Amino acid sequence: MTTRTLDRSLQRRVRTLREHQGLSQQDLADRLKELGIAMDRSAIARLENGRRGISVPEMLFLALALSVAPVHLLVNPDSDEPITLIPHGRPLPPAEIRGWIRGELPISPQNVKTYFTEAPLSELERIRDIEQILDRIAKLEVQS
Repeated sequence: MTTRTLDRSLQRRVRTLREHQGLSQQDLADRLKELGIAMDRSAIARLENGRRGISVPEMLFLALALSVAPVHLLVNPDSDEPITLIPHGRPLPPAEIRGWIRGELPISPQNVKTYFTEAPLSELERIRDIEQILDRIAKLEVQS
């Protein structure tokens, strides 16, 4: 199985989502312009081909323009291909990367205590509720 970087994952997702929605690069550039961000067709082509980086605001506007959550723009929800966050880093499963982006779980080398201390209590309670639901589902699957 191959491994890709988070940058490459985003580049591929932009192209895949754009094509899936039947948009040309110019159509996407026009949507971005309507949202107030200047990214022309050639910038989108360079991004998709890995010859252009992207800022956080650009990534968020791309998610808006492509009607997806930012986490799903960064990491394909249908892929199990490992992703590295940093050069020469340990490849991680996409589900772990998505959980980290959502604030649901830390990844190495983060300090677990600090990670959860910085999260609002309401978000931690939501995570606990989700974990309880998943536990119930797992028990039902074992029973059937």
